[in-house]
Amino acid sequence: MTESELTELLNEAFEGAGLSRYVVSDRSQLFEDPDDPGGFFVEIVLNDGSKLHKANGLIESIRRRLEAQGSHLDSILRAIWSVRKVEYVGPSRGKSRGIKPSVDFGAILTSGAREADAVVEVGGMPSGNCEEDSKEMIRCWTKPQSCTFLPTDR
Repeated sequence: MTESELTELLNEAFEGAGLSRYVVSDRSQLFEDPDDPGGFFVEIVLNDGSKLHKANGLIESIRRRLEAQGSHLDSILRAIWSVRKVEYVGPSRGKSRGIKPSVDFGAILTSGAREADAVVEVGGMPSGNCEEDSKEMIRCWTKPQSCTFLPTDR
């Protein structure tokens, strides 16, 4: 199978399942692995997180089809999320319930028809002048530092 044939196959599958309108084409990509003959990589980005399960089933079906033909497909399927609400939770706690040198923020994320709760653990000190607004604080703090994102379905 060629890259263009796989592109056509994916497009037809997503169109047939009514998912093509949720694909963000300028953030999605597909290419043939130059170091692995018959190997492909696809990243598909959706604008509606509620469609992830259905899209994953399509990709798995195509993966099995390629494997039967002697090829294989590595994939990343993700959605674009936006922050609907952020609230300060308090100091982060470790597994032993001891206080860690970081703080937790709770957030409600939305992606199309799907919502998810998330806890963002922010460590370190801000690297600049952050506004007091908690959304801006998270944005400012998490750029230079690391954070842990733990989504849970609502």
